[in-house]
Amino acid sequence: MIKNWIKTNENGIQIPIDIFAPHLFYFDKIDKNLKTEFLEGKRFGIAWEYNGTEVSVFDNEGSVEGFPTANLQYIVAIFRNSNLYPHPNNAIIFNLDGSLKKILQFPKFKSEIILTEIEKNNQTNPPLDDDRLCFYKYSRQTNDQGIEFDILEINYDLEYSESQILDSDTLELTHLLKSRFDRYNF
Repeated sequence: MIKNWIKTNENGIQIPIDIFAPHLFYFDKIDKNLKTEFLEGKRFGIAWEYNGTEVSVFDNEGSVEGFPTANLQYIVAIFRNSNLYPHPNNAIIFNLDGSLKKILQFPKFKSEIILTEIEKNNQTNPPLDDDRLCFYKYSRQTNDQGIEFDILEINYDLEYSESQILDSDTLELTHLLKSRFDRYNF
């Protein structure tokens, strides 16, 4: 079993995280000075303990956000600004011992709003030649029956995103959960 989940920065400042409640805001539970020191970092990573051994995932050139899957069998990590795991295939699944399980391949989009944009721009699905494609965020969501799902948010063209469900058995993105359009005024 995994325990002692933390987020860390390049200066070694660590923030403990509750693995059973990844959606909860954690900065309100720590000392203000520790929060400030942590946020002064430019690169972030994750670490945990598994079978008495500390495991760490950190990228010296970028940042890593991650969390255990809902079934606590794997770790999903999103790499940002990374040469090690560059976008669009920047979502990595690790075994609990920190060994590589799988590099997620960028999936096909499923939402009508993004498919319309892809068609309008005469692109393939997924448009792998678009350098703005990336896995953006991992989260969990609980359905009406109390079953927790692993969700990966993927970005298209900076203004569109789509959330897809990660199948905990196949470790593939299977179903569309939702899509979003955010207009940014640059």
